Amino acid sequence: MLIPTELVIYPSNHLVAKNQSIPAYTADVAAKVAEMWKVMAQADGSGLAAPQNGGDVRPFILDVPG
Repeated sequence: MLIPTELVIYPSNHLVAKNQSIPAYTADVAAKVAEMWKVMAQADGSGLAAPQNGGDVRPFILDVPG
C-alpha cells in the first residue's frame, strides 16, 4: 500500500476505483496514516481519503477541531 505525497485531483479514475479494506491496523498502516496527516496539513485540509493521496485502500482521516 503506497501512499505518495501528491494529491490526486478529480476527475481521476483513481478516485472512483474500488479500494481494498485493511484487515488489521499494523505498524505499516499506522506509518501510512501518519504520512496522510502530513499531506493533509501541507494542503491545509480538514480531511483526506487514501485514494486522494494515491493509495488503493479505504482509510480516511478527519481533523475535527475541538
